[in-house]
Amino acid sequence: QENSSGKSNYNSLQTSLHVTNYHGFMSIVNYVWSKSLDNSSDGEDFVVNAAQPQDSNSPQREYGLSNFDIRNRFTWIAGFEFPKFSGSMQKLRNGWGADSTITVQSGQPFTLNYNFEDDYSGGGDGFDRPDVVGPIIYHKHDPRNFIDLSAFAMPCTVNVTQATLSGFASDCVAGTRHYGNLGRNSLIGPTYKQWDLAIYKNTAITERLNMQLRAEFFNLLNHPNF
Repeated sequence: QENSSGKSNYNSLQTSLHVTNYHGFMSIVNYVWSKSLDNSSDGEDFVVNAAQPQDSNSPQREYGLSNFDIRNRFTWIAGFEFPKFSGSMQKLRNGWGADSTITVQSGQPFTLNYNFEDDYSGGGDGFDRPDVVGPIIYHKHDPRNFIDLSAFAMPCTVNVTQATLSGFASDCVAGTRHYGNLGRNSLIGPTYKQWDLAIYKNTAITERLNMQLRAEFFNLLNHPNF
């Protein structure tokens, strides 16, 4: 497919299961598998490399996962209204119910950039990507060390004969600076998991007037999403 921002391709597969008011129980289960590829995910570069290529002479190298690509997404929405009781204290005993929403989805793609730290490529763009020099290893249970940075290096040959290395482009051997080979959006961020729960009580005031007291708990398990 072609659009105003360049080359793009989107594929999606969705399946759903609905249960409606089965003895007070309601459930909607939804799963979506999708894949979105493009060479420009934004009209402006609000996210680095989202709209503008790293190397303007090689825009085809920007073709990769869209910024908004989410490969797997699972949602389960459920509700239950407790059965009505007869006898005394009906206004207190009846009208109770609960709603629940569970969302689990894959991480979104991202790119490592040298954001104006120095001009490593020599192109003067300010947001060079590094070279991949080793296997990419994720530490998905340690957000402070989510990805092993030893797999990446400055896009040049480092002059190891220098007495001290600064970590800037001045360490590069003359004539070896280039655009990094790390692909746009070739890395995948942390997954997203959340469970929201609501408990409510409906009370009839008159035939046409009802009052609802409701308590809502967002991210009930206090699971951090990075």
